[in-house]
Amino acid sequence: MLHAERATAEEPATPVRIAYSAPPSCPDGQVLFAHVLARTARARAAAPNETARELAVRVNATKGRFFGRLLVPATSEGVGQAREVMDESCDELVEALGFFIALSIDPHATALPSTTVPPAAPSPAPAASEPESEPKSEDASDPPPPTSVPPTSVPPPPSPAATSTVTSSTKVEPQPPRSRPWIERKGPWHFGFGAGATLVGGLAPKVLVGSRGFIDLSREPTGDSVFAPFFSVGAISTATATDITPLGGIAIRWQALVGTACPVEVALSSIAVFRPCSSLEAGQLRGEGIHIRNARRTEGEWVAVGLSGRLSLTVWSALFLEVELGGSAPILWPQFRYTTGMTAFDTAALGARTSLTLALRL
Repeated sequence: MLHAERATAEEPATPVRIAYSAPPSCPDGQVLFAHVLARTARARAAAPNETARELAVRVNATKGRFFGRLLVPATSEGVGQAREVMDESCDELVEALGFFIALSIDPHATALPSTTVPPAAPSPAPAASEPESEPKSEDASDPPPPTSVPPTSVPPPPSPAATSTVTSSTKVEPQPPRSRPWIERKGPWHFGFGAGATLVGGLAPKVLVGSRGFIDLSREPTGDSVFAPFFSVGAISTATATDITPLGGIAIRWQALVGTACPVEVALSSIAVFRPCSSLEAGQLRGEGIHIRNARRTEGEWVAVGLSGRLSLTVWSALFLEVELGGSAPILWPQFRYTTGMTAFDTAALGARTSLTLALRL
């Protein structure tokens, strides 16, 4: 056992670079990195141009709550992870994110800060005010990289009461920070499925009401990047809409498969994401004469391309409410005519699409 502990202590520290963004009211990136260093000795700030382990942390605030997202890219030793944390206190949320970062680097990272780490000053002090006799670590002397967080401050150790509770008995296990994981996912790619209602315009004299089901595949963004590809394939089927004219009536129904691709996403808040998308529709448009002698049915192929905007709202954990609004232009469509040759109805050059869906993404 002694030999194993010595081998662990001699393992070199991993250079780490953290892309961190948070509201001004939250602790800065230096405090986040200090929480990491307080829980493991196997991490250090990466020097400029040094190959390092890249991590991304984003914190947003809405309605009195803070939401933090940690993205740990995949390494040669395992798959990447994306972890989200929610708390009413941004200080405690950042502390929890620091613990999870330390845990991703060192599986033996401590849940509570080390009691040997000196407490951080309550406010930044000039360099001249620091005691000259206090040595600086090798990492602290290196200039901080522009995109990483230098460990210039450390969180205070636990109170004396808490320290005595932990050290007085070996049976007491330290507990992680109070913030609770909101959701934990493996890897940056997520599979989802859902269903909802849709309104379709331009395919019939009246707006068609239908339902849709779909499956999708999405990727988490990295750091502050908006590149987050999203792909979806779904089926739409509408109810039959009828229209009566002096010459007779027509009943129209639409069924199609719809493929959607959204290359980027824009985070509007911690629970709202907007995606611009393009789509391809392929299916069948059916028209049937009613109240007409010798009425006949026409079924024709339908192909169209479209553009839309999709707003995704996080309802709870991995459950999302999505609203999509856009339009489609037909490339191939049938024409509906009376037996006399007169046009019964012709589809519009541009039709509107609106949908409201509920999706679960794992």
